[in-house]
Amino acid sequence: MRSKRRRNSAILIATLGSEPQVITLALDCLRARGHDIGEVVVVHTAPTQEPIRTSFAKLKAELPHYKSLRPPVAFHFVPIKHKDGTCPADITTEQDAGAVFSVLYREVLNAKRHGRRVHLSVAGGRKVMSVYGMAVAQLLFDGNDCLWHVLSEGKLLADKRMHAEAGDELILIPVPVLRWSSVSPALTLSKTDDPMQAFQVQQDWRNAQETQHKREFLERVLTPAERELLTLLAREGLSNTALAARLRRSPRTVAHQLTSIYAKFTDHFSLDRADRSGLIAAFAPLLSDKPRPP
Repeated sequence: MRSKRRRNSAILIATLGSEPQVITLALDCLRARGHDIGEVVVVHTAPTQEPIRTSFAKLKAELPHYKSLRPPVAFHFVPIKHKDGTCPADITTEQDAGAVFSVLYREVLNAKRHGRRVHLSVAGGRKVMSVYGMAVAQLLFDGNDCLWHVLSEGKLLADKRMHAEAGDELILIPVPVLRWSSVSPALTLSKTDDPMQAFQVQQDWRNAQETQHKREFLERVLTPAERELLTLLAREGLSNTALAARLRRSPRTVAHQLTSIYAKFTDHFSLDRADRSGLIAAFAPLLSDKPRPP
């Protein structure tokens, strides 16, 4: 059972590939920066197959060193498994990739449920691990969590040493994470342990927010005449002349009203500019079922 201290400390979750030193280098850098990393979760494919077998052994050889530190660091090795319990030797199929997504999601989710700050390293393993690691970060991270990549150069890279020495070229690079929601994921963590379902929940939530934002624009920002004009434009994509004829307005009035709509659109949605095609693309799906103006 993990102690209270370790539950309250930060956690490093890292994927293991053919270069195990990216995990120890990231851990050493984070601790040197003052991050209280009390636990490392190593996500890996089958440890009986090369090159993971060698990487696994090298990393396990470092455990006494980290256990002797004060405070110590606990390591936990988490295999990537399919639903039938088998552990893939490599990530080569869609099912393998899905298993990666599931285990990374589950480990980050578990850490967040326990109030842990998460450091996620995507430097090790196959590229697909990095991609799904970033997806998990978008789904579950809050403002305190960090996504990292390790970049080593020169002799440190050539020698593949597990720890850096003075003068070594080593950079721990923060990877920007564009979160799916401005709402803390802690509010929705209990909904599902399935990452694909969580992805859909977030997508549905985001779509609902965007729709609400558009409705507010139509109902609160535009005048009734502008709303009528935009509705017809979004539905049928007519020219100014055709719009004027359908709405029994002069072409000049339609042009002025569209200019006003563009200005309000850029302000409401914080855009640099707006044009006819942008308006149609934004509002056609929302207004397609509205009754046509006379």
